[in-house]
Amino acid sequence: MIEPRKNIRNLDRMKDFGSDREHIVRLDKNERVVPFTKKQFSAMISLINADLLTIYPDQNPLYAKLSSFLGTDVKNILLTPGSDSAIKTIFETYVSAGDQVIYPDPTYAMVDVYAHMFEADAKKIGYTPDLKFRFSELMDAISSRTRLVYIANPNQPTSTILSKDEFEALLKKTALTGTLLVIDEAYIDFADTGYDAPGYIGAYDNLVITRTFSKAYGLASARLGYIITQAKNVDFLFRVKPLADVNLFALKYGEFLIDNNEIVTSYVESVRKAKELIRKRTARLGLTCIDGHTNFIHIKIPETHDGNVIAKKLKDQGYVVRSTGMGLPAVIEGCIRITVGPEKEMRKFLDIFEKILPEGKK
Repeated sequence: MIEPRKNIRNLDRMKDFGSDREHIVRLDKNERVVPFTKKQFSAMISLINADLLTIYPDQNPLYAKLSSFLGTDVKNILLTPGSDSAIKTIFETYVSAGDQVIYPDPTYAMVDVYAHMFEADAKKIGYTPDLKFRFSELMDAISSRTRLVYIANPNQPTSTILSKDEFEALLKKTALTGTLLVIDEAYIDFADTGYDAPGYIGAYDNLVITRTFSKAYGLASARLGYIITQAKNVDFLFRVKPLADVNLFALKYGEFLIDNNEIVTSYVESVRKAKELIRKRTARLGLTCIDGHTNFIHIKIPETHDGNVIAKKLKDQGYVVRSTGMGLPAVIEGCIRITVGPEKEMRKFLDIFEKILPEGKK
């Protein structure tokens, strides 16, 4: 047997191939909860024809639309198959064995995987018990030997964001130390940060922003994301990515949703309204919700109840959610995490949740 590199051999990965999620209400992975309407889906399908399937797809139309939509030069954008691929591309381009990489704990699980994959010296900055990020500890940890700082903004699972003052202070500190600052904005469409991170690209050549079409845009299966950074960084990042890695469906559907962006904005607004409904309904049950700036919400489970039992009974009723201890740092301790969809769907979920809650008693 030909052995892989030591760091790959020692890498521990959790396998996730889907586990039969097609015939249930999926509230576990922060995807779009409801499908596109028949009219919308028909319009999207009509963009694909037999001839297009036989050729490598042209990425230029989506680059042009994104450039106009974002108000930035096309040279500052790099398309990727999801923001996950974008983050890996950044690590592959900039991180060498022994480089110090700093990131929150908990955060998006793949960041820890990539830190170990590329043999970085990983330093994790945690949260206080009331989910306040230890920002001053992060700032103190950054030095001239820090190669990369990763911040998901908003973060998952804490659903927290950096304030404008924190973001600008972090930009200045990393620019001073010559550190790459990666801001993962997978959930940015659901947030109100009070500032526009891409607006700082021109002044900071160390800033790299990643975004995805998997959350608010509802294209999780199409695998589409992008990087925003200065053109010289795009040039380096492009050198390590596969040439034709973004598929035809992703490109065409991405164009469609930019052209018809009201589909996205109306869905985001429906999620915000539904979160208010969830907070009110759970409060009546004496439960606390931990909310924030994303499309998911945590419900704190009383110590008298077992969250995993509740999650199992919800699945028996056709609803899959996340609960503490499911193998990933994706759920706040003592909670179940649910992806939020429109009010109609959330009312149905809450009716079921109220009925099975007593069955979760220890």
